[in-house]
Amino acid sequence: MKRYFNFYHYLMIIPALVLYTNCDGYQSTSQDLNSLSSCTHSASLSLKLLNFDAELDCENVDLIKCERRSFHPNLQTDTTVREECVENAPQGSICLTLTERSYNTGGASDNPADYAPGAAYNFEEVNCYLSRFSHDQKPIFQSSTGNLKQSLIALHKSCLGGGAQ
Repeated sequence: MKRYFNFYHYLMIIPALVLYTNCDGYQSTSQDLNSLSSCTHSASLSLKLLNFDAELDCENVDLIKCERRSFHPNLQTDTTVREECVENAPQGSICLTLTERSYNTGGASDNPADYAPGAAYNFEEVNCYLSRFSHDQKPIFQSSTGNLKQSLIALHKSCLGGGAQ
């Protein structure tokens, strides 16, 4: 009897794998975040339907990986790792190891408007993802916002089934 249960259990996993394959190769851009949101939301629902709720630990800080990317014409291109703490995140008051990548964008454009704060060559973004849930080395639950706290909130929402942010 146990052998049949295992067979049917694996048979139920196939739809989730098909979903992940359909999400494969997705390249996120600001124009198509709704498609990413739909794909991530479907992945979350599929995991929940397959009774993987115990494995969907949205509050497990050890699974959260974040990276801050800063683009500015006066920065030195560099990568550092440091600890940053956030109060009142959905996961509680937490401290994370954050990879910071700085990119010098000086000379990337001849248009001065491109270097205004928030413009194409002068902005900051924080990307967070749950390291345990990936397909083809691409995170399923992820977020990208302007700061760490917002990214943690969006990641938590994505994990709970609200879609990627």
